[in-house]
Amino acid sequence: MRAVKGKGEETWDVILFEFPYSPEAVEHLKKIIPWQDRKWDAQRKIWRIARKHLIPLYLAWPHAIMTPPIAQQVRKYTRNIRPPIESPKALKEVRGFRGTLRPYQLAAIEDFIVGGHAHNLLTDEQGLGKTPTALGYVLKQARLEGHDPEEIVALIICPNTAKFTVWKEQAEKFTNLAVQVIDGSRTKREVQWDEPANLYVVNYEGTRTQPEMIHDVDWDFIICDEAHRLGNPESQQSMATFGCQTKHWFFMSGTPAQNKLEQMQPILLQAGITDLGLVDFKDEYLVQAEGRYGKKTVAYRNLEHLVPLISKRSVRRLQEEVLKDVPDLTEQEIRVGMSATQKKMYNEMIEQGIVDLGDGHIRTYTDFRVMITGLLMVCQSPALIERKIPIYDENGWRIAWEKTGEFGKDDSEKLDELVRILSEDILYADKKAVVLSAYRRTSELLEERLKPHTDTVTVRGGVPVQERAELIHRFQTDPDVGVYLGTVEANKEAITLTAAQYVFSVGLPWTPGDWAQAKMRIKRKDEIMERRIREEGKKFKLIAYDVLVGGSIEDWHRKGQLEKNSVLGLGRGDDAIIERGITEELTEVLKKI
Repeated sequence: MRAVKGKGEETWDVILFEFPYSPEAVEHLKKIIPWQDRKWDAQRKIWRIARKHLIPLYLAWPHAIMTPPIAQQVRKYTRNIRPPIESPKALKEVRGFRGTLRPYQLAAIEDFIVGGHAHNLLTDEQGLGKTPTALGYVLKQARLEGHDPEEIVALIICPNTAKFTVWKEQAEKFTNLAVQVIDGSRTKREVQWDEPANLYVVNYEGTRTQPEMIHDVDWDFIICDEAHRLGNPESQQSMATFGCQTKHWFFMSGTPAQNKLEQMQPILLQAGITDLGLVDFKDEYLVQAEGRYGKKTVAYRNLEHLVPLISKRSVRRLQEEVLKDVPDLTEQEIRVGMSATQKKMYNEMIEQGIVDLGDGHIRTYTDFRVMITGLLMVCQSPALIERKIPIYDENGWRIAWEKTGEFGKDDSEKLDELVRILSEDILYADKKAVVLSAYRRTSELLEERLKPHTDTVTVRGGVPVQERAELIHRFQTDPDVGVYLGTVEANKEAITLTAAQYVFSVGLPWTPGDWAQAKMRIKRKDEIMERRIREEGKKFKLIAYDVLVGGSIEDWHRKGQLEKNSVLGLGRGDDAIIERGITEELTEVLKKI
């Protein structure tokens, strides 16, 4: 970048350098940089510094905050010469935070402050209280920069389900910051954006529908909750989000890489953890091979370089590491068989799949996924399958399916066995359970089966936010509600279900991270959990059950999920091969099952 020193005078290279604006900081800056090589931009509140002073300033003031992409260049050149930062006295509290932050939350805030980086990544496991940690960081960082926290303007981007029940509720509980939730019709949202507030809370979808409302503001902080939703850099919500201007990005996600490692690249780039674009990132860390339908990832590499890089700039703790008094979530399998109706439909679909592969009707990844999804649905119940009539073109290629509105018979050994376990083993002992599936129709079938045994609540996609909050509250507090039903997709984020001691998966979703998040809804430290631990002591256990049909496509599907999770654990697994030649091997897989 070049900046004009004065009209008619020579120009010099400068970098934009955001500096903590306090009297001490300004005096420190003036001692290091000669007056002719620095200029204060009052409108943007940014110092313009001659490039030749870049590294000396960074070494003398490692806490200074730079704007990307300059920050990436500085870290590249000073990575090996930057002096270590001595940790100050351990943080005991955060001024202005109402309530008590746990030691590990204070430690995270201290790590971010001491690290001196403008942008940070918090990847604590679900249930550890990332929201209070983020709020505490905002209060602390604002005061360090000489600002009254009640004068800052911050943007919170989160899932729609978290706007009221998480961010508004906890911000008003723990801080004096004024909160404005952006919700409702476009007209209402435009009025809400004009309301004075410190925290503006909007869902990800709202960023793409009204990008002009967030792009015209110079935000002090932007917090992205469940930041893995920004994994596709070409999506409208990612482009709208990353088009914002802020001093501090704060990314939060318990599962930052949900299905593919490259989904982390946009966040790592924006946070300044990597300077690799998406193409270069794939070349560096992915092993790809040409398959029948184009390139696919067969392995990951250089994780020994990537993992430490991320670890230095992020904070991640597991529940087992910091919540010693909360029992581990034990995972178990329950293997069941198929009813006669299930077996007949399942075998017919297998035979048709082999024929379609041989005839070339299955030509794309989408084709094979549709077929596999059908098999997985049969394993739950034939009632999930709608009878369809194939439509062919003049060359004999199947081009579409005509729906008939007729569904299979509700004859499922899996659902029958699950209801037996719930009624005889769990409800009989006055315990509660959560049952999640990849398909909403499964919840409807279970709801009918459970009517003679208990009241239920069902939360799936399409349930309004306020009604959703009421249903969750009822499950948590009403002793007559014994089972919580829903889809994995609708219940993987921003939900606390600690009234349950058991969580069941009736069928794993395609994305491994979704189930990893959803099952942790019952393991969260809150008042209900603490009371149950006091009452039951060592007898208190948390169990996650995976109910699957033994020897079926579900075995293959689960194996694929486990292989993906071993790699996406950011160093907690091996450099294992994932999804080996799925399409090419599909015929052999079908023959075996």
